[in-house]
Amino acid sequence: MPAVLSSLTSLPVIGVLIPILIAGCFFDLREHRIPNRLVLAGLGAGLAVNAWIGGLAGLLYALAGALLLLGLTFPLFALGWFGAGDVKLLTAVGAIVTWKLALAVLGGVVLAGGLLGVFALIWRAGLRASWQRLGLSPATRQPLTGSEAGSGPVQLPYAVAIAVGTLAGLFLAPSLPALIL
Repeated sequence: MPAVLSSLTSLPVIGVLIPILIAGCFFDLREHRIPNRLVLAGLGAGLAVNAWIGGLAGLLYALAGALLLLGLTFPLFALGWFGAGDVKLLTAVGAIVTWKLALAVLGGVVLAGGLLGVFALIWRAGLRASWQRLGLSPATRQPLTGSEAGSGPVQLPYAVAIAVGTLAGLFLAPSLPALIL
């Protein structure tokens, strides 16, 4: 059994984490943004559930997790590689999973994001054009130009990578520490 689910006290944490990740994906896919109210709810719920489970130490662990993921992802926002909503969602996730699992989560998110990016590039640049050339698409067989050929930046709904990577980091990483104190 994964370490995250090794005790009943982690169930409230999972109960907070899953809805935040689902809602983040929903908003990112639908509106291409992650609302501040969702992030604040996740941050508050993460702090509250960890304080409830672990007292003052749990609260401090949650704060440390939030600050760790904020500190590691804010430079990516400054470089234009992450959106502000992605950084804020990861900060809320850090508060939920605490500092003990923040790096495992971030590793999973980086891998999931890389795979999502590769898939998006393949889809945009090659697969769609190949389908059109084979006549498997309703589009005409005219050559692709400009943004159709994939010349602009690819916009990714990174909340999907955050959700998949968070779950992968929590459930698939070997010998994870316990989620709580």
